[in-house]
Order: sequence, then C-alpha cells, then structure tokens
Amino acid sequence: MAAGLNFCESDLGYHQVEFELGGLGGSYTETATVGSTTGTAKIDTFALPVLGSYNYAFKITDKAHAYLGASAGIVYVRQTSDQLTVSGMGTLNGDLKADGVAPAAGINLGIYFEISKHLGLDVGYKYLRVFSYDRDISFRSGGTAVNTSDKPGDINSHNLQISLSYRF
Repeated sequence: MAAGLNFCESDLGYHQVEFELGGLGGSYTETATVGSTTGTAKIDTFALPVLGSYNYAFKITDKAHAYLGASAGIVYVRQTSDQLTVSGMGTLNGDLKADGVAPAAGINLGIYFEISKHLGLDVGYKYLRVFSYDRDISFRSGGTAVNTSDKPGDINSHNLQISLSYRF
C-alpha cells in the first residue's frame, strides 16, 4: 500500500514522493557450524517494510513516464522454521522464531502509463537492501527451550511491481 504526491510538474517530468507499507516473503536454507556440530534449517522470512521514496519521472510521451529514484526506511523481519537438523542428533521438530527491526535502503525504477485522467498502470522494479540487525532467536522443542541472539548478514530483495493507481 502506498500513498504519494507529485509536484513541480514541467514539460520534462515531475518529482514524486511516496510513503509505502508492504509485505515481502521468501525462504532459504541456513547452515551454521559450532565446533564439530552443524545445524541446518529451512528459514521462512516475512518482512514488513515502512519506506519513504523519492523518484523523478521523465516524460517519454504524453501518456508515459519513466521514473528513477531511491527508498529508505525501516523493516520488521520475522524468521520462522519448524525443523532444525543437527549433525549427530537428527531432526528436531520444534518452533524457531527470530525477530528484529532493521534499516533498509534501495533503488526504484519503472514506467508509469496513464490510462485515463484518473487511472494509471505502474510497472516497476525495486531493489531493497535490509541491513544487518540484532535479532532475538528462540527455539522450543518439547520441554527444551533455547533463547539467544545474533546479528545475521544483510538481506537483498528484488521486487517486480505492477500496480494500478488512482489520481484524485
């Protein structure tokens, strides 16, 4: 969900400021080794970004504009897994949760097509980098509970966006 404002329109284009709230998701496998013990888990990731963006839209035709800009903000990240495989111990079924809030920045580019006076189609790409953050981790399996924290590496997100917009 995004809300924006276009200003300083000219024959060449216009400036655009947007505020957006959205959701991103994905999965990956993480492996960690401590001494001679190796653990592997399939991690499901959900991210809730709150971003501000600035774009400059260049006029291509009367009905189309290409835009380029940057985004910055904060992202809430939740990572979960229901299985953890540990060398020598097999698979532990349980509940792994990791939460954190991280700064993020990215670039935006795309094309906006004016369908009518009030309706438009936006086709774009956003690269978003979620920087390393402190996360609290808990793993519970039966009566066993482990609580810890760490600082994972950066998360890179590549997003294709297609949206309809309404201008008032």
